[in-house]
Amino acid sequence: MDEQVAQKTPKLGFGLMRLPGRGLGMDVAQVSRMVDLFLEAGFTYFDTAHVYAGSEDAIRKALVERRPRESYTLATKLYAAMSPSAKSAKRQFETSLERTGAGYFDYYLLHSAGYEADAVAYGATTLRGFIESWAPDLVSAGRVEGDGLHVVWRRRAE
Repeated sequence: MDEQVAQKTPKLGFGLMRLPGRGLGMDVAQVSRMVDLFLEAGFTYFDTAHVYAGSEDAIRKALVERRPRESYTLATKLYAAMSPSAKSAKRQFETSLERTGAGYFDYYLLHSAGYEADAVAYGATTLRGFIESWAPDLVSAGRVEGDGLHVVWRRRAE
């Protein structure tokens, strides 16, 4: 992992999986207040994913459009169960980048990589080929900071 990115990322992050709703959508005003309080407390790491319904749009409105890009770190995730090919994985990345409006991600993670069903899905996407052929381009194009795609393995609780 890039040392500079790691140093600017506090140990506590703001997970965007479940945000307050308003009607059928997100309560962006409430999310904005939550974002402001989080930043005022000295934290800067925000974590979203393509599969977190409405969260990428909400973080665009509550954070990206309101704060300088260098004032926070933003992660999103590839979810292989929704991307059976490298082409669809690339499309998932592009959609996340467009939804957030962030310009680039500080971290690009694999979603649920430690669970058996998802591990099978990652195998089906020929993930090694995806990482080797495309992730370096994300870094060189300035679309992912640091050293590219980060794999976060998590063991299932026994």
